[in-house]
Amino acid sequence: MDLIKSNWEMLFGGVGGGFFLLILGIIINWAISKRKHKNAIQTEQKLKAGDNSANIQAGRDVIITNAPLGTRTEDKPNIEKELHNIDKSSKATTKHISSTSFEEIFEKIGSATPYLKAHVAHSYKGKTIKWETRLCSVETNESETLFLLYLWLGKSTTKKVYCMVAQEKYADLKSMEENTRIIVQGEIQEVKNLKIALGNAILDFPEV
Repeated sequence: MDLIKSNWEMLFGGVGGGFFLLILGIIINWAISKRKHKNAIQTEQKLKAGDNSANIQAGRDVIITNAPLGTRTEDKPNIEKELHNIDKSSKATTKHISSTSFEEIFEKIGSATPYLKAHVAHSYKGKTIKWETRLCSVETNESETLFLLYLWLGKSTTKKVYCMVAQEKYADLKSMEENTRIIVQGEIQEVKNLKIALGNAILDFPEV
């Protein structure tokens, strides 16, 4: 202690004092910089997520910038909504074709009691069928835009399918012979008196 007091002027006065303060300042500045650098490493990290994107993690929060479409959190609900809409659309346009034959329909109705006949007939409404038929007759409506088409089922001339189709689409019906084979697909609208009415009918002509 006496040594410091006796040399105080030499150590802390004049040039010696300035040099000491300079060294002290360098040490303090180095310590502060090192501490800041350490804190920055602990609180901020950059992670590569692709060629054009980067994920910044600060504490527990994650910020995604330039992320590809579909990877951002806010995009997820929209993608799921689109997929749901596509699925709904697909189901709406895809119709299941029933394996029910016209023979089965008339057999079930014929074997039912009088009280249940109408109920059994109604149970087939809405089913989509695809049957081979024979051309019976073709009539036109007043506006001449539609054909009222009667088709025989099997060998019978009493059991028939009838439907409306566009004349423009099926113009060849005008020149077709009776008994021409026609594959008809449609939705059963009504079953009554040995006749089956079809909606949304589609025709195919195997022999034409």
